[in-house]
Amino acid sequence: MTLLDALERAALTDRGIDFIGAGRMSYADFAHAAARAAGGLDAAGVAERQPVLLVMANGPELLVTLFGALLCGAIPAILPPPRAFGDPAAWAAGIAATSAHAEHAPVVTTPTIAGLLSVPTIDITTLSGPPLTRPRAAADTALLQFTSGSLAAPKGVVLSHRALLADASAIAERCAVRPGDAGVFWVPLAHDMALLSFLMMLVGGIDQLVMPTERFAIDPAGWLELVAARASITVGPPFAFGLALDRLKRKGSRPDFSRLRCAVVGAEPVDARLLERFLAELAPAGLRDPVFMPSYGLAELTCVGCLGAAGAPLVVVDGLVGHGPPLRDHQVRVVDGRIELRGPAMMDGYYRDPVASAAALHDGWLVTGDLGFVRATPHGEMVFISGREKDVIIVRGRHFFPEELESLGSQVSGTRARGVCAFGVVDPRASERVVVCVEGATPDVLRAVRQALADALDLTVEAVAVPVGALPRTTSGKLRRAEARRLWGAA
Repeated sequence: MTLLDALERAALTDRGIDFIGAGRMSYADFAHAAARAAGGLDAAGVAERQPVLLVMANGPELLVTLFGALLCGAIPAILPPPRAFGDPAAWAAGIAATSAHAEHAPVVTTPTIAGLLSVPTIDITTLSGPPLTRPRAAADTALLQFTSGSLAAPKGVVLSHRALLADASAIAERCAVRPGDAGVFWVPLAHDMALLSFLMMLVGGIDQLVMPTERFAIDPAGWLELVAARASITVGPPFAFGLALDRLKRKGSRPDFSRLRCAVVGAEPVDARLLERFLAELAPAGLRDPVFMPSYGLAELTCVGCLGAAGAPLVVVDGLVGHGPPLRDHQVRVVDGRIELRGPAMMDGYYRDPVASAAALHDGWLVTGDLGFVRATPHGEMVFISGREKDVIIVRGRHFFPEELESLGSQVSGTRARGVCAFGVVDPRASERVVVCVEGATPDVLRAVRQALADALDLTVEAVAVPVGALPRTTSGKLRRAEARRLWGAA
């Protein structure tokens, strides 16, 4: 099967998509709109197997265009729109770098966003043409998932139709999706968690509700109120469950959570205390335990490699949450403390980057860069994550490369050349803290570094002054971030 087959099958049902604030589309209407978008892309000159970047907020236009690109045989990639309080110039530079890396791929977006860009764009408001469908094979590339930031080199994960469907169908199976289910998510579709949530519900043939991300930002409790009113399945990172719970209590809202049976949680460190507090405080509102399904994976394995089963209790060992057994036909192993995964959802490699591909894929196994262990439990073989070997920093589901933070920090007046080091520290509140060490910095310089990163990346960091020459380095002069984390992570 391909994603096009999955859409065709869903279109035979009476289910569909509720775009909160923008109306409902049956899957049949969605498929027809996507075919017209495919015709529009073809008329705009988008060729088969050509990358095309989709830059829009969550909504019908984005998802219709995504499947329009698939139907016309192009290779879509979803990139995030500019953030409300971010630096538009830095964001535009990131889009331009990704476009250049993807063979100068055009950007499909709104007129407002197009005005911020210097790359070729296609106006989403004019994207319609005669319905078009070009057949694809399961092994064909369906999607690129770019994981880079604004200054780091673009890194695109190449995913086939087969890989995406393998992950989506296995997640639906683990959630025990059934006809009466409905799911809701607000996570940006540029994030693999949201995209696979959509595909899982499409493959499962159930109703789904797509909530605008900005609506969650304004009213996090509204997500839980929507879940209670209409959904049996939801997904989100840990911080979102904690934030929404706190806002729900502040509002004094008392919805009935008796319908919710699956809450997939992941994309950042999962803290058992947060989940237990959520369960305890909403038990009087009808929330039944077990409901949480901790997930573990990464974009290189489409999204999820291991996932707790619907109805299975949380398993906690030495304070660490078990992230469930591997999905169907997937395997996990630990080599010298390092977690490796393999299965049909694995990427074909990194786009136009054979060196990085060879480093990530060893003898059919994906080297995750995460540390942990596997233990047999009454509910299957589970993986427990104890840390991260790789330097990538994850904050509320967003990925940052330390080199990017260090480059921005080094541009601040008063910093020393090669005197900035950034790393993440896992926080018990379930979202990584970001620490930036600056050699010889004054309080004014530290404030300026914090402000520069907030302006450019909409990111809050802790800036710490360290003595000149104190940053640990290898013999070749490279920063040893793990050692810096050990020395100053608790500062």
